[in-house]
Amino acid sequence: MVRLALTGQCGAFEMLGLHYHRKRTYPGQGGRFRGLVVDGDRTSYEDGHEE
Repeated sequence: MVRLALTGQCGAFEMLGLHYHRKRTYPGQGGRFRGLVVDGDRTSYEDGHEE
């Protein structure tokens, strides 16, 4: 991480640069417990019309 901070009579200016990025990973089906799982294929609507 790179940090640049400039201060003056008007106030402060601060800039941060994150030069490393890691691809985010998600747990699979055997991952942590999620509680309620919504099945999008079994949705129903009260008025009979879809969105």
